[in-house]
Amino acid sequence: MAGRPFSTPISAPVRDIRVRYHRPGDAGAYAHLLADFEPPSGPGGEPEFVNELSRFQLPPGHAEAVRQGVREGLDGHRALVRLRKGTFYLADSAEHGYREAGRLAARGALLAAGLRAPGTPSEPLDWELPGVTWPGRRGLPLPAAVRGLTVRVQYNRGGCGPFALVTADLEPPGPGGGPELLSEVPEDRLPAEYLPALRAGLADGLCGVLARVRITDGRCHEVDSSELGYELAGRAAGLGALAATGLLPDAAVGDSYALRVTWPGRPARA
Repeated sequence: MAGRPFSTPISAPVRDIRVRYHRPGDAGAYAHLLADFEPPSGPGGEPEFVNELSRFQLPPGHAEAVRQGVREGLDGHRALVRLRKGTFYLADSAEHGYREAGRLAARGALLAAGLRAPGTPSEPLDWELPGVTWPGRRGLPLPAAVRGLTVRVQYNRGGCGPFALVTADLEPPGPGGGPELLSEVPEDRLPAEYLPALRAGLADGLCGVLARVRITDGRCHEVDSSELGYELAGRAAGLGALAATGLLPDAAVGDSYALRVTWPGRPARA
């Protein structure tokens, strides 16, 4: 069946559309991408797609799947689309996941641009688009509490760091609905100077999902601790909370010898 003609250009750029797509029960359906949607460069024709990633960052078949998904999601609107970032996991990232991520990115771009794509009974006009964020969009709440999540960052053991250790409870947001960060740790264990970096890392790792975060324990090293270490710890904590609540696959947390993330009930890793 032929699709709708691409006759309506978007009139203003929509940048930094981020999609983290994960379908529980489908081990291959994880995709993470960042894209810009701009007005088309010329009159008429198909949407334009520019892949700025190398084949090592995202395999060509997966990039083509994104293009196909974007084409479906734009549903008659024309745009110049730049695929700027993508994260690929060999065991968890199949082409069909990236096709769906591309479709969701295009839907998000239409909403962010104030355009209304045709709706259907199964997909109304004001869909939530979980996992899709852009600057200024109000995120969705963390669906459940994750308590006792611990992140240990220790690179260059015996060298010069960075080092960070934090334990946190991440919960759905309070009545105000906005993100919150509260440290209950004495300053000699977690200096206040590291909290802005921790907050920035959490915001990145939570990918627009809103949460109330209570830091319940922490530790620093007078030589090896730095803002970088706590930013890495915050990002890992945010990703861990998403994985613990089923919004991301476990592999997305990026656990390693130098960055260890644990929470009660997390399956043991080899």
